[in-house]
Amino acid sequence: MTDMSPPQSYVFELTPQNMSTALDWVENCVKKIASNERQIFGVRLCVEELLANLLSHVKSQIVNVEINIQPDASGIGLILTNNGPLFNPLEKEARMLDSDIDAARLGGWGVPILHHFSDRFEYRAVGDNNVIMLYFSERQDAGNSRE
Repeated sequence: MTDMSPPQSYVFELTPQNMSTALDWVENCVKKIASNERQIFGVRLCVEELLANLLSHVKSQIVNVEINIQPDASGIGLILTNNGPLFNPLEKEARMLDSDIDAARLGGWGVPILHHFSDRFEYRAVGDNNVIMLYFSERQDAGNSRE
């Protein structure tokens, strides 16, 4: 069973230089409450994907990020709020596997990764902020493969 620790928050200005600090904070928090290695890996990978995509889509804009980790009796909730360009990842068309490895294009795997490692993936725009909510079950086989 997941530890019922109080919610944890981390607020920072996203830059390439401090992204690893944010990821280390996430991993350290999750290690204290996760029930299995898959949760730790999945949470960190999803946050890394979200932050990397955010960095790649901002120009000179200062982006403030807040990460909230909220454990409960059956898993871990994560809320990532940012003031980057409004973007609903759930409206992005699902990436399909390329049939020819030589012609395969790079990128486009972020949304499938989020769906695979989380049990619930939601988005909403609140004012000028993106709010992404993920939930990670404590089950060993957590995650959905949505085609």
